[in-house]
Amino acid sequence: VLSCLYGARYSCKELSERVHLSDVAVNKIIRDMLSQGLVRRAPDEAGACGAGRRHIRYEADGNRGVYVLFEFTPLREAYYIFDFSGKLLERRSFSAPRVMTLDQVREVFADAAGTVQRIGIPPLCAVMSVPGQVNPVTKKFYLSGRFNAFVEADLSPADMAGNMLGCEVLLDNNAHFMAFGNVIEEDLTDQTVAYVFAGEGVSMSLMYRGQLVIGEAGFAGEVGYDRIYGAGTLSERCSLIALEKKCAALTGCAPD
Repeated sequence: VLSCLYGARYSCKELSERVHLSDVAVNKIIRDMLSQGLVRRAPDEAGACGAGRRHIRYEADGNRGVYVLFEFTPLREAYYIFDFSGKLLERRSFSAPRVMTLDQVREVFADAAGTVQRIGIPPLCAVMSVPGQVNPVTKKFYLSGRFNAFVEADLSPADMAGNMLGCEVLLDNNAHFMAFGNVIEEDLTDQTVAYVFAGEGVSMSLMYRGQLVIGEAGFAGEVGYDRIYGAGTLSERCSLIALEKKCAALTGCAPD
């Protein structure tokens, strides 16, 4: 129910139709969320509901807190701050080298913490979207070119960000987040989906009925890093193509 109210306004009747629950069940959920400050009655949203009757729509309460999203990916380097209703409050880009030092990462987190303090709404949680293979339990890297300093120091950037922001931080591979977004946007939560992303590496995220399947080691579907950086077509940059070329160069035999 709450996910339906991010960036949207619905009455209890409309919510019951969307989530396939009874009107009574949705009314109880709404009352509970109102008491917790998660949702509020939408202002000026009473709409006609029949002869002389009106209904009340609800929305997520944006003042409940903010979410911070960090993107340290080849596609974009920026952080975003959203309120609890899903409204974008701030977007800031930053320029970072391919391999970042601990101090350079700490500087990005410090800037975000200062922006959150200026906004004046407490942070609920933060999310870090990063390239590389992440341990799902410790939130430390198995492998990451950009964050090698954290691998060598046996540290988690999620812990660093959490200490500076004062909230829990979720750290995961960027392809996992893109898979979630695709499944939700395309309304594929009741299906099995394999989402493939090719950037500086080739990664495949497996989704089963809206849940991410990560495997025992935490990176099921991961193909691997493309260590041949530089310009070129997608086929020239993909890991398997690069591997075939390397094997051919070493053995003198063309790949089958």
